[in-house]
Amino acid sequence: MSKVERNIVLIGFMGAGKTTVGKELSRILGLRFVDLDQAIEEEANQTIQTIFKTEGESGFRKRERSLFHKLSKQSDIIFSLGGGAFLQEEIQAACLTDSLVIFLDIDFSIWSERIPLLQKDRPLLQQKSLEEMKELYTSRKQSYSKAHLIIQTGRLTPPQTAEKIAKTIHHAKA
Repeated sequence: MSKVERNIVLIGFMGAGKTTVGKELSRILGLRFVDLDQAIEEEANQTIQTIFKTEGESGFRKRERSLFHKLSKQSDIIFSLGGGAFLQEEIQAACLTDSLVIFLDIDFSIWSERIPLLQKDRPLLQQKSLEEMKELYTSRKQSYSKAHLIIQTGRLTPPQTAEKIAKTIHHAKA
């Protein structure tokens, strides 16, 4: 498939499948894939959990902003942003202006089935009740809805979701 005109940014709640879908979409479109959280860990040479413990959420968000701005100057990239990255005004404005932003929208009932797989690696989910997680999910959804394209992932597999995105992008260009 041909190159896209702008970088692609995948957003959505933590555990929505952004990294897995991003890797598959990268393969389909022939673009480089960057998971921003993984890039932060590599640059800092420590885990996200460690950064949260030693620098707090504000320290992590500062790293996130800085690295995103540096990497987003490059082209032909599919980015997977961590669940809170798009909530930062600077990142959101840059994404909406310079990239194609795609919100992977997953129903909370489907997402909640993934909690056992997500909780230990996600600092913002630790020690939270299901109701508190739902409040976080709901509060973020409004920001995510500003995306250029919303893909309902439902029970789609990551390859099906990536294929749906690729077809949508292709049809939009035609």
